[in-house]
Amino acid sequence: MSYEEKNRVSSILITLSTITLIVGIVLLEGIVLIAGWVCVGISALLFLISLIWIWIATHKRRVMLNNHRIKAVIFDMDGTLIDSTSLWHEIDKEFFRKRGMEIPSDYAQKIVHLGLSEAAKFTKLEYGIKENEQEIIDEWHQMSLDMYTKDVPLKEGAIELLEFFSKKNIPMAIATANDDKLYMPCLKRLDILKYFSFIDDVNSAKEGKQSAKIYEDLAEKMKTQKEFTMVIEDMPTCVKTAYKAGFITVAVYDNASKEFDKEKKCNSHLFVNNLNELLIELK
Repeated sequence: MSYEEKNRVSSILITLSTITLIVGIVLLEGIVLIAGWVCVGISALLFLISLIWIWIATHKRRVMLNNHRIKAVIFDMDGTLIDSTSLWHEIDKEFFRKRGMEIPSDYAQKIVHLGLSEAAKFTKLEYGIKENEQEIIDEWHQMSLDMYTKDVPLKEGAIELLEFFSKKNIPMAIATANDDKLYMPCLKRLDILKYFSFIDDVNSAKEGKQSAKIYEDLAEKMKTQKEFTMVIEDMPTCVKTAYKAGFITVAVYDNASKEFDKEKKCNSHLFVNNLNELLIELK
């Protein structure tokens, strides 16, 4: 159960406690003494249980996020380390517009965990695109390469967080659904390659991020176990994958997936609005 879900249970218990207390007071005022005192007792018990539940949830989160417990960190790239999801939204809109189509509202969520090859295959089959898969990939490359090479910035707090882990000698890796022809020029321009021991993409992992394989492979390379490895992701499918697989999971807000924030909170140990917030939690 996630921290968010435990908070929700605590809120329900406190609400029930309050209602029971009110009923008890009403009964006492009506001189129904036994029933009144029973209600007051139940109210006190529910309130005590809710406090214990809150303490357990908070303590567990603190234990999970204790930087002495974290032995390795796996970052997603697009939308987590770099601010590129709005770029891809514009590319997708233009891609469909050129074919006289509106971009499907759920398109990004359907392909975000896939590599470019699988995304191209899905797009062709699902929407009847006449070009073959390689032609679709080449078009995406052509539309995005210049921006990755020149424009895409780091997300807020990225450098500070990378420096924090680096100073603690915690190995870091990147797990991305992007293509190396795009992410390598970007990482080099942003001068952050030096922080990472390994970079894996879903093409090399042979499975998309709906599978935990890419995270498990990186944890193995960094010689750490899941319960000591933090995964930082922004997309709900990827957040859920890491969380269900047993990794310490941090969900990061990104404008492209803001409508899924509730889902991300329910499938992570921590939800943060930016990487600076995560840094504060870790210190």
